[in-house]
Amino acid sequence: MRALKILLLVFLAVAVLLLAVGLLLPDSRRLERSIVVEAPPATVYAVLDGFRQFNRWSPWAGLDPKTEYQYEGPPMGVGARLSWHSAQKNVGSGSQEIVEDAINEKVRMRLVFSGFDSENYSTLQLAAEGAHTRVTWIYESQFHGNLLGRYFGLKLEDWVGPDYEKGLKALQTFVAGLPKNEFGERVALVQAPADNSAGYQGYALRIGLARDEGEGAALALLQAYKNVAGLQHNGADWSELGPDGVMRLYLPVR
Repeated sequence: MRALKILLLVFLAVAVLLLAVGLLLPDSRRLERSIVVEAPPATVYAVLDGFRQFNRWSPWAGLDPKTEYQYEGPPMGVGARLSWHSAQKNVGSGSQEIVEDAINEKVRMRLVFSGFDSENYSTLQLAAEGAHTRVTWIYESQFHGNLLGRYFGLKLEDWVGPDYEKGLKALQTFVAGLPKNEFGERVALVQAPADNSAGYQGYALRIGLARDEGEGAALALLQAYKNVAGLQHNGADWSELGPDGVMRLYLPVR
């Protein structure tokens, strides 16, 4: 009986110690990694402002080939959402959704992991360095008093840091194989009409025509943007030059 009491006291002492230490740990954590990509910011932004190309450079894409993915919302920009589900515990289930973006500068996503109640955000910041782009990948987690989350934060650098480094190197390699188009701020996503002559419903990419550009050049740039952003789809493209002086390429993406 004496041994049992001692064991119980030791257990309580350890529990109190863990609680006390947990209360002293930071309630948030931040991780940051960066790399220089040999492409202009506009090309890199076209890849990152949506999830159609995400698994081409994601450090987690190959962990479980049977992972199920679902795309929701617009194909790019705020509201674009990717959810995943895997039976493997090291992949699990969750979602990421773009909640903020700035053309050629930043894409910020809210991350949700099933079974965890922490508030997580992932941000990709772009900064021009000559003809290239420095991409900074930031992970931020707010634990809201969750002690388990605070202890997890102690291992954030060890568990997430190497993945971010691997992902950035894969992004560097992937973007290196793309055409280096400088889209600038002329390409935008707009809601396509509910009914048009091609019978498409969805979203449209829009580009403003420069004075010295013909429709062919504008359409070629739109097609290039679609390819870089991974907006391929089945069926023929349909484009038009609208009365507002912009070229539209309709994408039946749902």
